[in-house]
Amino acid sequence: MSFRRRAGFLLATVGRRTDAAWGGFLRSRGMTNAEFAALAVLVDGSASQVELARQLAIDARNAGATVRKLRERGWLSSAADTTDRRRVVLTLTPDGQRAWDDLQAELRGSRSDYFGALDDPERAELERLLNKLNDAHLAQD
Repeated sequence: MSFRRRAGFLLATVGRRTDAAWGGFLRSRGMTNAEFAALAVLVDGSASQVELARQLAIDARNAGATVRKLRERGWLSSAADTTDRRRVVLTLTPDGQRAWDDLQAELRGSRSDYFGALDDPERAELERLLNKLNDAHLAQD
């Protein structure tokens, strides 16, 4: 089998194409990939900046700029943890939740366009396999 047909090469190639399409979608809405990814983590519940960075697979120091931008937009709040005052807990604000919901509504159409070559069971299987890989890598961190 040709190297170009193997999983690693295909993931990298499709990933670059997806990243370019995705970046265009977000830029047209004045948002960065890091900001969207942070919202995606926090929509599932509060997290510390360290936990957020781990979920995003970035250094915690690099998450600071993203957290600051989301706070400036009014989409994120931070407060000291009630059980550990050293830990700062990040939470979506109601405006942040609305921004997330609005983006999800817009994304429904673009997902169909981008993944149109796959039927629903194929898309579900792709998501299952990618989640399995991602979960395995998260467990190693």
